[in-house]
Amino acid sequence: MNAIIQKISAQVDYLQDEMTAFLARLVQFPSLPGKEQAAQHFYAEKLSTLGCAPEILTSKREELESHPAFCDDLVPFDERLNVVGRWKAASAKKDARSLILNGHMDVVPTGHESLWSASPWSGEVKDGKLYGRGSCDMKAGLTANAFAVQALQSMGFRLAADVLLESVIGEESGGVGTLTTIVKGFKADAAIITEPILMSAGVVVPPDRYMRALREVCDEHNILLIFDEIITGFGRTGKWFGAEYPGVWPDIFCCGKGVTGGYSPLSVVFMTDRVAEPFWGEPGEQFFAGHTYGGNPVACAAGLAALEYMQAYDVVGLAERTGAYLRTRLQELAANHPSVALVRGRGMLQAIVFDANTHEPDPRRRIGLQVALEARRRGLLLRAAPWFVAVAPPLVATREDIDAIGKILRDSLAAVTA
Repeated sequence: MNAIIQKISAQVDYLQDEMTAFLARLVQFPSLPGKEQAAQHFYAEKLSTLGCAPEILTSKREELESHPAFCDDLVPFDERLNVVGRWKAASAKKDARSLILNGHMDVVPTGHESLWSASPWSGEVKDGKLYGRGSCDMKAGLTANAFAVQALQSMGFRLAADVLLESVIGEESGGVGTLTTIVKGFKADAAIITEPILMSAGVVVPPDRYMRALREVCDEHNILLIFDEIITGFGRTGKWFGAEYPGVWPDIFCCGKGVTGGYSPLSVVFMTDRVAEPFWGEPGEQFFAGHTYGGNPVACAAGLAALEYMQAYDVVGLAERTGAYLRTRLQELAANHPSVALVRGRGMLQAIVFDANTHEPDPRRRIGLQVALEARRRGLLLRAAPWFVAVAPPLVATREDIDAIGKILRDSLAAVTA
């Protein structure tokens, strides 16, 4: 085993300069709305040189909206290009399952660069290069995936099944990127990973019917369903887990943050018996895996203490009741401010959205970032993007706390829109 690891490490070192040069070129393509095609074509061309057969897929609304998994979150989109590259297995077994490695080309607001702020949610030009969330994002991940497969193939490893490398655009628009891949006939039959609430996209809550359809598709094709509940888990939504709302349970849960109340870093992975079974067995037969900090006693003690407190004082029930009050106060605020497009979220995870077109926000409006700055000056911390602010008070917040939050938000909005 050590010899194999050393061989892989040496191959990675050999490819390092080539991989770095490719990534350096890729991140210089502006990922602006309507201009992602240049990056996509460059990526497709590189996949060809790595022995991968790429295909550029076009997202068309009329082809997607009849699919049961289509989620219309009111974000308009025109045709978008998605790249799927396939490494064909040389001698796959009859029951072999393909693996899709996914990443996306994100976007930053359009307009002259002078309108962009230095916020990580936007981008800026320095020394002739574009910096920011939209310039990089998953481009590094896409590069790493591609060169990892190349490295293993160059070492003589034979693929046991097809590997599909997917680069999508518009992951914040009803999942049109990945859905296009499915509709066009590329079967995802290994695993699907999602969040019950899409935090970074602006606290987007997928319809319950979408989550149920996703579970049905996974069951039908024997696909693992994985939920990222790092943010939504342990009471944040007014339920122990966000999965309780649609009544959809994944095969694997990834949790963290709230499990200790933030007092100590701890993450947890829950899984069904079917997934856990390969990890058990006699030495030499089981899938052996371990982590340096696995089972850290201090972090586990903090987690147990936090969970005991949450159960003893019904913190999750309190979050549900206070979250409903928070939603009411935010809706009242929205009704009196024409700058607010909508309020969405669940429990103690809510968002005030200023521009419903999250795929291509108006570059002239920085209201989300401006409101967050004004709120911070008044003692309230918010997560913000140009088009929204997220409001996520502590689960033990009282109605008086919510009233204070509402006042700060009202004053901040008034200061920005005056």
